[in-house]
Amino acid sequence: MNDIGFDERAWGLALDHLIIAVPDLEHAPLAFADAYKVEISGGGVHPRHGTANKLALLNGHYLEFLTVRDADVAQDGWLGMAATRAISTSEPLMTWAIRTTDLARTREYFEAAIGDLPPVEPGERLTDSGNRISWRIQHLYELSTPVGDRVPLPFFIEWEDPATQPGAAGAAIAPHSCVTQIVIGASGSDARTAAAIAVLGKLSFVRVEHSLSPGVHSVTLETPTATGSVTDDRVVGLWDNNER
Repeated sequence: MNDIGFDERAWGLALDHLIIAVPDLEHAPLAFADAYKVEISGGGVHPRHGTANKLALLNGHYLEFLTVRDADVAQDGWLGMAATRAISTSEPLMTWAIRTTDLARTREYFEAAIGDLPPVEPGERLTDSGNRISWRIQHLYELSTPVGDRVPLPFFIEWEDPATQPGAAGAAIAPHSCVTQIVIGASGSDARTAAAIAVLGKLSFVRVEHSLSPGVHSVTLETPTATGSVTDDRVVGLWDNNER
């Protein structure tokens, strides 16, 4: 690493999942699965956020197809608000999560780079089988205000039990399917966001495009039978075709 103190490997930094907002869980994930040759598996609900999901397991990480389950509850939390916005503005590449095995060191480094961070936030969901899985999340900016623009930065996640991270099962189910690159934007960002993006650009799987606005703009998805770029327009096109 060029940056002394930043250690992708030692902190276990890796793509955990990409959140793709969808208008429904019955048809939209299946249309995506058919186009990109992935398999949809079980998901669950986030009672605190008014959302629900389905997953596509990949090798070590996964795609999360997220929809709004309870519109009233969704307006009381960042996840539900962001999903509502992403669906209504046809920008389904909502945000992404970086897994870490050392949240304390990751938090310390980013605080030194960009300033004070919000408190660590616990999270949990119920699986289709009724099991509860839990994690801790570190956001890079305060989420107390409504989401008005594309989510500019990812969040970090540390799983309480690494074996319950969906991508752990994906390593056996889909060993040759993975996201190889995430393209994020940096144009027009404030100083704090720009500083965070500069650090994120050090990750081996991230490419920063300075002509694009902050947020996820595309990902490269490789499977045994197909390699393709996942973009907002491509995902929305699948919704439209499915509704005809």
